[in-house]
Amino acid sequence: MNILSLSLGIAAIGFIALIHELGHYLFARRAGIKVEELSLGIGPSIFAFRRGGTDYRFRLIPFMAYVRLGEEGEGSLKESGILPRFFLYLGGAAGNILTAILLLTLIGIFHGYLGEDVLVGETIPGTPAEALLEPGDQILSLNGKVLESPQDFQERLGSWGAREAELMIRRDGQEKALSLRPLQDEASGAYYIGIRFGTQPLSLWNSLGSAMKLTGEYVLGTFQLLGGLLIGASGASDNLVGIVGIVAMSQSFTQQFWDFILFVAVISLGMGIINLMPLPALDGGKILLLILEKARGKKLQEETEARITIIGFALLLALMLFTTINDISRILGG
Repeated sequence: MNILSLSLGIAAIGFIALIHELGHYLFARRAGIKVEELSLGIGPSIFAFRRGGTDYRFRLIPFMAYVRLGEEGEGSLKESGILPRFFLYLGGAAGNILTAILLLTLIGIFHGYLGEDVLVGETIPGTPAEALLEPGDQILSLNGKVLESPQDFQERLGSWGAREAELMIRRDGQEKALSLRPLQDEASGAYYIGIRFGTQPLSLWNSLGSAMKLTGEYVLGTFQLLGGLLIGASGASDNLVGIVGIVAMSQSFTQQFWDFILFVAVISLGMGIINLMPLPALDGGKILLLILEKARGKKLQEETEARITIIGFALLLALMLFTTINDISRILGG
């Protein structure tokens, strides 16, 4: 991994963490809860200023962020009602999810997503497509069968194999027939002709709709993954990625600007969703305790809440250790 990719990966995590903490910060200020400090990064403080009773600090390593709230007296977290604390704890995840939707919407407007048309975005040097296809070509059919989507093209190409294939394309408004022989990837066994699909920019509303749909699919997929881990489903841990894996993944997503924006959006979604897990060390666990407090009509004793929080931290640390080992094994394994 080069230094630029590593730096961008760390910066992305720092940005996402800051968005999360800003969500807490804004809801705390709205509720009148004292915010002692808002800090970006870890390590020694390199720049700081104080305004409105809050210290704002920028630390040496822009990795992670945190908000420190007032714990005692008027305007403290302890003296706040259930509803202000509920929105305070929800604010971090809300900030991450809304940021992801915004970024996904911008991608749709300025870069676009894959549509139903099979468009050639670019050809890969040294492949069959390089000499025959051009960016902007639309592939209409494969071996006489009309294509419904890029995925349909991939599936039909995979079932066709290495035999010579007939393509019907549209270029500059004119249809043209081409013949080429797909290649097979040695690692995956998949067949390919050497193109990257072109995207189709969307209008604001269509892009927002696509962003909401992608967000919903990601949320559903994440909960299915977590559910699979809880019941010990086979292969569920293979898709679990921790901090090490996220930084390692940045190598693949920092070559193109819009790929990097997509990377930031997906990681932001992940942070928001994970923080809503009902573990006492996370925001979702704190919300669960608030629900319990509302049902009981009184707060838990501080000692009881502290024990629950310690158990939650232990579970969270175990999950972090597991994902780190999983990430390292995946990287070393190729």
